[in-house]
Amino acid sequence: MSSDQHLDIQQQGDVIVVRFGEHRTLDGWTTDELKDELNTAADREDCHHLVLDFAGVAYISSTMLQELVLLRKKTLSKCGELTLAHVDSQVREVLNVTGLHQIFNIQDREFDACPALA
Repeated sequence: MSSDQHLDIQQQGDVIVVRFGEHRTLDGWTTDELKDELNTAADREDCHHLVLDFAGVAYISSTMLQELVLLRKKTLSKCGELTLAHVDSQVREVLNVTGLHQIFNIQDREFDACPALA
């Protein structure tokens, strides 16, 4: 991870895994900081499946929820899938309250997200 990157982005086959690292709060300011990196990962030609590993993330804002919906649309347009892994109970509650749990593939562990990661 270079010093100008905020995310840990790794490729595993046709799956791009994104880890938020030290970002425990995904508020509006943090989302603005991370948005370009998330989109760059999703835009990669070799990215068919995008896994976002939320390990350690305790809060997610409406701004980040909007970004997740846009990332999902982007991956679906490439016949891929966006998966959320290691989602904390507080973040999961936000997804449930907003109804977004119905559109996202949410897995307990990263390697459950895609057979290629197993």
